[in-house]
Amino acid sequence: GHVGEDYALMTEYQRGEMVLYLFVRNDLTSVSSITGLQAQNCGLGSVMANKGGIAALLTVGSTRLSFLSVHLAAGDGYTHYEERNANMGEIVRGTNDPTLHVHHAFVFGDLNYRFSIPPSSRGIESPKDETLSVCQTIVGAKDWATMGKHDELGRALRDGKILVGFQTHPIRTCPTYRCERREGVYYDYKRIPSHTDRILWKSVEETPRSVEPLLYEPIPEFSTSDHKPVRGVFFLPDRPPLRLDPEKTVLNINLRGFKCKYLKPSASLLQGDVDTYLDFRCEPSLLELKSNDKERRGRTYTINSSHSPSWPREDVRFRID
Repeated sequence: GHVGEDYALMTEYQRGEMVLYLFVRNDLTSVSSITGLQAQNCGLGSVMANKGGIAALLTVGSTRLSFLSVHLAAGDGYTHYEERNANMGEIVRGTNDPTLHVHHAFVFGDLNYRFSIPPSSRGIESPKDETLSVCQTIVGAKDWATMGKHDELGRALRDGKILVGFQTHPIRTCPTYRCERREGVYYDYKRIPSHTDRILWKSVEETPRSVEPLLYEPIPEFSTSDHKPVRGVFFLPDRPPLRLDPEKTVLNINLRGFKCKYLKPSASLLQGDVDTYLDFRCEPSLLELKSNDKERRGRTYTINSSHSPSWPREDVRFRID
């Protein structure tokens, strides 16, 4: 992998038909390191590596970042939409959720979410030729705002089906699929044009200025695929390093006011079998959390049979020394 003299390749990982390259600017390589690299297949039988994801954890100075490249199930229609949602959950679980223990997380790739008209109240889907006709009219008028209203990815995010807390750029450019393999944007209308190729992001820190997209656009000149890849440039807030004297410093952490919403049990469980507790862990693993509660060791008490439990008065205290 090579993107110019100003960048150094930090890691290269290939799993079947999927590959992830991660580069860092040369002046940051001395303070950068790869701290994790995992992959998850979700092709046929969760074995084939034509679909799935690759996750990399990168530390730059005092900032921890995660990058999750994914390729989800293809196809139009509600069944394939649900399959994509399931793929994403399988990838996140199979890579130990790389979005949890970082300051900023990015998910990107061929997510394959399509332009669609939601099923009727009786669950009846619009015929494909009708959906294609509506989409052709919108694309011909370059009415990207209306295109966004029919975007499956936006619906999945709003409904909390995938990647809770993530956001993506509003649709303001042409669809990236299915294009003829030549420069420029010319659609093959055997498929419904869709914004299948996306970048999503999330920050876990509350800062005066969060992650912001400075550039987000497809690349029409790309001609070796029926997809037009998307590129993005993002602002990341500066994080001054936390400088502590290891001989003198003790950190006391007190966490309180926990609540969960709309927990969904697995299909094998009855609705009343949701018994919930929160378990706290620390990353990187070199730090050890010493819980003040010797019995539960960093875990809340269990609340039985609730889909939206809360622990308003529960304190979880830790000490790092």
